[in-house]
Amino acid sequence: MNQLYPTVTTAELRDNPSAIYRQVSQHPVVVYSRATPKLVCVHPDEWNKIAQLLEDQEDLIAALKAELALAKGEEGATEIADFAAFRAEMMKPPTHVSA
Repeated sequence: MNQLYPTVTTAELRDNPSAIYRQVSQHPVVVYSRATPKLVCVHPDEWNKIAQLLEDQEDLIAALKAELALAKGEEGATEIADFAAFRAEMMKPPTHVSA
């Protein structure tokens, strides 16, 4: 379920940034301009938590892909020795070869 966050306008952000800073310490705040969401303000600690969770999920996906390749006996499938290098390789965007 999507969570609804408090909203403010760009004018409110401009006129009273300290109030927004206080809100952000409790929860994200969505900033609107002309009835359109323009940005989401989050506390740095929350941002770091989200970034770490995303990295952990990427690591898990890479590990599962490697396990699947090993289980299928795919050629060139090996166990992961350098996980950081493996993750970097797995997260590269796919390259498309045109015929």
